[in-house]
Amino acid sequence: MQKIKNNSTYFIIIGIIFAALTDSFSSGALSFGSFDMQGNLSATNDEFVWLNIIYISFKLIAFMTTPSILERVQITKALKTAILLLVISCFFSTLTTDLHLQYFLRMVQGFSGGVLLISAQTFLFQEFSKKEQPFVQAFFAIGAVIAPATFIAGINGSLIDGYTWEVIYLATIPLGLVSLMILSFVDESKSVEMQVRKFDFIGLILFILFIFPTLYVLYQGNRYNWFDDSNIVILSIISVGSLISFILWQILKRDSLIETKIFKTNSFSFGVVVSLVAGAALFGSGAVFTTFSIQVLGLTLSDSGMLYFYSGFMFFLSVFLTAFIIQTLSRSPFTTIPFGLAGFSFSMYLLSLSSFQSGIDDLLTPMLIRGASMGFLFLALTIIAINALPKHLVAYGLGVFSTTRQLGGTLSIGVLSALITKDNAQNYNILSSNIVENSPNVTDWLNTYANKLTVNTLDEQTTMSLLSKVLNEQVMALSYTNAFWYLIYLIVLAIPCILITKKLLAKFNPEESILSKQEKEI
Repeated sequence: MQKIKNNSTYFIIIGIIFAALTDSFSSGALSFGSFDMQGNLSATNDEFVWLNIIYISFKLIAFMTTPSILERVQITKALKTAILLLVISCFFSTLTTDLHLQYFLRMVQGFSGGVLLISAQTFLFQEFSKKEQPFVQAFFAIGAVIAPATFIAGINGSLIDGYTWEVIYLATIPLGLVSLMILSFVDESKSVEMQVRKFDFIGLILFILFIFPTLYVLYQGNRYNWFDDSNIVILSIISVGSLISFILWQILKRDSLIETKIFKTNSFSFGVVVSLVAGAALFGSGAVFTTFSIQVLGLTLSDSGMLYFYSGFMFFLSVFLTAFIIQTLSRSPFTTIPFGLAGFSFSMYLLSLSSFQSGIDDLLTPMLIRGASMGFLFLALTIIAINALPKHLVAYGLGVFSTTRQLGGTLSIGVLSALITKDNAQNYNILSSNIVENSPNVTDWLNTYANKLTVNTLDEQTTMSLLSKVLNEQVMALSYTNAFWYLIYLIVLAIPCILITKKLLAKFNPEESILSKQEKEI
């Protein structure tokens, strides 16, 4: 593997940020663009969901295989090739409405995006010293974490409202070209020794057999009432069996897909465990809030996106404040994690107070707090997990760390979707049981509504239509506010697990408590 050496390395960070932004626009294309894209492609819900499954699957495959690629290919060549493939595939996505071709292009976008992120972040960890990493990774987070979670959502919402979904893909082109132009000045002159191992094809097959069924079950399980469907049961068995086989194979095989030495570093093992929770919090809350704000509260794509946009500024500030605390004040990365967990829980509590009549002003404060809490959490976890690894193992660590974070988010979305569906049915039964003929409350509400319409009475059809509309609005509002509580429960349950994990790892290696060497270097 090659290590980059250039007098303009700080300028190169800008190129890395543009590269990460290129992937951010590509990854967020379906979040807001799905409302228009599905109609243009004439795809059913079952057909359209495969665009997400394919994209995430190949991105995770890229996370796991990029270290093996970097053993054989110069890091900047891998990075620039990934950027080029991503830009080309995004461009062709705007030219076709053929669903099967979109499947292929989404596959390319997922794999190239995964290679891009791991290669770019590996470059930064190799090029800069451990003491410089907090601020270096804060800059990388602008394009890789902050933008896709906040700013891109705001921009995409405005683009969809004003234009079409194709514009989102077109936005990747100038960003990718600027990144390629800057990275063309990189001098590939110095190498970091990394043993070229035999590629683990069996491990890759087992991982594929795990990831595709898992994502299908998580995305479509709710659609088919989970384990009432035989296909979901079969795929779940394949998924679990493949995961167990994959783990055992990685432990027993010498040249495995994952370099198992990374787990001998306690801080990395700790960071991977917590990244599952962080990914579940970030992606789960994002998915719930997007649907809640648009489908329940009736906000436009632009309005919902701008709430993410505003929260991005708090995300940005908290990330750099975390970097300042760790690097300048020489504090432990663990310092900011409690603020991240507490802030996220408080933001979910505020969102749980929302009703179907809530508006932008009611949602702004909790979204700002959510943005700040995520900043305190994600940068600290990256430093804890990766900065303690030897440079020749960084790519392996990043691959596993990124995979667990993404899997945590996908699992969270699937579980929350199932819980919301369950709550919808339960809340509907409870609320509808209170709507009875000649009920004083119902009569008063109908009379009030009739007065607003300047009519004396409402016919039976209009009455049922109004009651059904209001009932469904209240049912969905209650179900989604419950979902915010579920995310609070996640954090409450995770905190003791995190503390126990930290103590167990310290006890497992008593000579070196978690992060002890790392704290001396930073």
